[in-house]
Amino acid sequence: NLDELYSKLLKIIKERQNDFANDNDLTGKIFVNNFIDTQEKWKKYRESFAGFYGSIYQGGSMQPMVYFNTMTSITKERIKELKDLLEEFSM
Repeated sequence: NLDELYSKLLKIIKERQNDFANDNDLTGKIFVNNFIDTQEKWKKYRESFAGFYGSIYQGGSMQPMVYFNTMTSITKERIKELKDLLEEFSM
């Protein structure tokens, strides 16, 4: 599940933010905030691209299927990205 994976990774990043602080507490907080911001921007991208791609079939019976298939495909890619990141943080 994307949300569970994201939450798990966010927890690890928050716990390890000082590892990325470079002797500056603010840098660690920025690191965490950048991760959160990235996920929010990714959600907007997913919604926007799926809407765009679905609009190719505007008014047709395929539009909802194309929209949801695109959402699913992009989500699967993001899950893989987060799993890879989680693996990297677990080393």
